[in-house]
Amino acid sequence: MCHAFKNLDYPQISQIYAEILLKNRRAVNLRNPGEVKILQDINTMNEIVKTSDITIRVGLNAEQVPVQIEWGASDRNNGALEPCKAMAVALFDKEHRDTLRIDLWTKELQVTEMDRFMYQILRSLSETYLKATQNKALAEDMAKFAQYFGESTEVVPKGE
Repeated sequence: MCHAFKNLDYPQISQIYAEILLKNRRAVNLRNPGEVKILQDINTMNEIVKTSDITIRVGLNAEQVPVQIEWGASDRNNGALEPCKAMAVALFDKEHRDTLRIDLWTKELQVTEMDRFMYQILRSLSETYLKATQNKALAEDMAKFAQYFGESTEVVPKGE
């Protein structure tokens, strides 16, 4: 296996290989059954087989400050809304290549809870980044910062 592919899983390798095939216009003259299978796998991976609607309801007071946040998903608990104290949503705009963010928290969220929320977000971002990019070194640096943040806010014990 090529050194560049050693940390990638089959769908990632398939996607890269299919893009190379299509870029070089070899897809029209496929001779290798493996190439045909990869292209079939890519078509299957891009096929929508299920959708889910996510609902977020924010209750604001007279000063437009969130006092209640609820969320639900159509394929979870029959779409029933559940309360939460904070939310952080980031969406990457395909056309403008920019990130749209919604960060809200209720007045009842305590600082220690915000510390834990931020620590968990930072930790999960490093995991997401590694999974998406396979950039282990940078993901580890992000995880180290998350650990530093957790220790500094006393969310996690020092040296754990």
